[in-house]
Amino acid sequence: MRGTIPRGMTMTLPRLAVSTLAALVALAVPATAPAAPAPQRLAGVGNWVWDYQQIAPADAAKFRGATGVVTVTQRRTSEALAAIHGQGALAFSYLNVYWLPLGRVYDGVDLAQHADWWFCGANHSPLSGRTTGGAGHQVTWAYPDLNEAGMRSAVLAYLRGLKAEGYDGVFFDRGVVALGRGALPAAVSTCTGDPVTPGATFADAYARIVRDARAIGLRIVLNYGSGRLPTSVARVVERVMQEDAPRSSPANDIAVAFARRAIESRRRTRYVEEVKTSRSGDRAGAFLAWTEVALWPIDIDINSGDAGCSGLPTTTVCFHYGTFPELTGVRRGFAVTSGPTGSRCHGQSAIVCLWERRWSQAVVAVNETPRPIRTVLTVGATCRHVVDVWSGKRIAAGRCVRRFRVQIPPHSGRVYQEAARP
Repeated sequence: MRGTIPRGMTMTLPRLAVSTLAALVALAVPATAPAAPAPQRLAGVGNWVWDYQQIAPADAAKFRGATGVVTVTQRRTSEALAAIHGQGALAFSYLNVYWLPLGRVYDGVDLAQHADWWFCGANHSPLSGRTTGGAGHQVTWAYPDLNEAGMRSAVLAYLRGLKAEGYDGVFFDRGVVALGRGALPAAVSTCTGDPVTPGATFADAYARIVRDARAIGLRIVLNYGSGRLPTSVARVVERVMQEDAPRSSPANDIAVAFARRAIESRRRTRYVEEVKTSRSGDRAGAFLAWTEVALWPIDIDINSGDAGCSGLPTTTVCFHYGTFPELTGVRRGFAVTSGPTGSRCHGQSAIVCLWERRWSQAVVAVNETPRPIRTVLTVGATCRHVVDVWSGKRIAAGRCVRRFRVQIPPHSGRVYQEAARP
């Protein structure tokens, strides 16, 4: 996979971006570790859907063109999986065994009923991670001891149940803090009664569960950010999710994001960039964020549903600000140009520019400048039928074209998809 800036356009990053890029370059390619056989890799760049809602048959259209769909526990599992699989997508179940809420079954376990399965700190004191919910409805989340034989057995039973229900894989959330950030990953519980592996750290036990899931036959997606994957899980992880919060408009934000994506696009383990809008119905923001990622050979997801952000008792941050099936359905194909090409830059900036990239089945254009830009886009040496995904209309009234003229509004992204002959 390659996503470099072509020789004709040298990106001069601001100082902050350069230092960030240097740090990213220093990260090694994930090593392999002896573990379960790696699953067959999914070819090409793809689109994903994170849908943290109940899925009905009518939702199937939102998944058309998706590589995979990640969802939460469903009341009607077979109905939800049929909607996903019917569109040719893989179905992944959300999993969070980093911490679990007390007082209700979550990932197959109510930790409140198993005090001996808690992870303990100094003096055999059970550790609590966070509290969610308002006054009178607060929920405490505690860390599970995945090295406790009973706890591990319960998780394995839950994973086998997911496989039996028809899920293709699991999405492990909170991977970076479970495996590599802060004090917890290196800690050893002080009250493990029946250890699977004596002396195993929190990260050791968490990594073992990830490998266990793969051994059961489930594909693995891990929320880990842009850091190097630990060797304990690198072989079995098929996708790494990188979350992007809604960004402001300073050029440094764009430069840092571009620098990171250039690195990620060369990694052996494919990334899924989860982009997010900051308000409901922000279609323009969705297209801008999506196309910025689509300049690189990185899989893309946007938001996590479309039912708004009310009535969610266990989350304090919500990005259920809209699904965009028209973007999920875009087929980019393989990269034709060697990287994003910048031109028409604003002032002295090398980042606030018009960026373009040609794929075998689409052309992506992003205008980072504060002014509208008219430009001519090329689809290839042979003519093709093209549709403007933003408007849903065919270019040149449906005629076959090799190039076409468009106007890209300021701070906007557009994608032009090869279409069937009318």
